[in-house]
Amino acid sequence: MDSASDATSLTLDRHLAPAGSAAASFARLWASLWAQPYLSAELLEMCRLTLARLHQNESELRALNPRLGPGALSLPRRACLQAGEAFRSPLFSAAEKSVLLWSAYMLAAEAYTRDLPRAFVSYDGLLTDWRGGPMPCCCWTMG
Repeated sequence: MDSASDATSLTLDRHLAPAGSAAASFARLWASLWAQPYLSAELLEMCRLTLARLHQNESELRALNPRLGPGALSLPRRACLQAGEAFRSPLFSAAEKSVLLWSAYMLAAEAYTRDLPRAFVSYDGLLTDWRGGPMPCCCWTMG
């Protein structure tokens, strides 16, 4: 078994296994992410590598995803992602670059506001009464 410091998103199932049903629930969620029909596994892998690079997580960058078929993400494309060169590379389509840029912006927004209070709100409530400030279902400060 890997040490906890070598845990990656790809090996998290076995690291969380001692948590019992919570770990099983996470494993189902993770598997469903890679099986959903909206984004290809290759595009999700590009996002995973982009986030790993932005987090400067070397273990995550080196981890090979068993959910991808052989050759799903070519070595030159993987190397561009790991080096942060995907935006300048002709190996990536405009749509792929857009998703990677969105991923980077989302991570930056989270990082820059990490020490601020968080709140989860109901999307339906937000659409119904956006001026009334829907009551958050929970709130906490990270950090």
